[in-house]
Amino acid sequence: MEAITSTLNSPIYLASGQDVKDVALAYRVGMETARECIHFCCRAIWERLKNQSMKVPSQSDWIEVAQGFAHQWQFPNCLGAVHGKHVAITAPGNSGSLYFNYKLFHKAFLSTRFFNICCTDCQYVLIDVGAEGRQSDGGVLKNSKFGKKLLQGTLDLPPAGFLPGTRTVAPYAFVGYEAFQLRKDFMRPFPAKQLTDENRVFNYRLSRAWRCAENAFGITAARWRVLLRTINLKPKNVDYVIKAACILHNFIMK
Repeated sequence: MEAITSTLNSPIYLASGQDVKDVALAYRVGMETARECIHFCCRAIWERLKNQSMKVPSQSDWIEVAQGFAHQWQFPNCLGAVHGKHVAITAPGNSGSLYFNYKLFHKAFLSTRFFNICCTDCQYVLIDVGAEGRQSDGGVLKNSKFGKKLLQGTLDLPPAGFLPGTRTVAPYAFVGYEAFQLRKDFMRPFPAKQLTDENRVFNYRLSRAWRCAENAFGITAARWRVLLRTINLKPKNVDYVIKAACILHNFIMK
């Protein structure tokens, strides 16, 4: 009976966005039992599927992602679109302003915590979940495992290559928005002031490529509506809810 309950609770909870109280009532179990079942199932989904649907990219995988951006969005040498999202949670006790963000409510930062890196087919290449809502997008990126590996040069990224149809060599890079630091391996739009025509074209192309990350979360939230509600779980359990939703998104998209 316990196995059946733990198996059934989490998909319904993720897809419907029901409150934990409603799930507990539907299966005639206590609130804490429902929370534990949700955590158990979400963690099992993540552990079982992560190596299948979100494996650590190799150099050849990065090149394949870049080819997709060049073909679909005419933005060559792009390794992925980076975005950060906030997911509302019930603030833990004695957490003060730790989870209080600029939107004036308590949130966990969805990284993508969400901070996410996506490819052209709106699948997640990497995600980083669990940063507190008060952190800036740039701070979340810098302190994430991905950000640290990017700074250390240990992501197994491909070496610089020729731009299509030219003899110009350019590094491979990720694309983001103004909140992120401009680097050789990380591009963002030109500032809006005094843009030249070339700058405007670049910003337009970059925006089209970056939109993949925004679209990925939109599709995920539409399927797994728990991400649109205030999640009344402990932060560690919220992490696995987000991870389960993202890995199931990749599994379905494939």
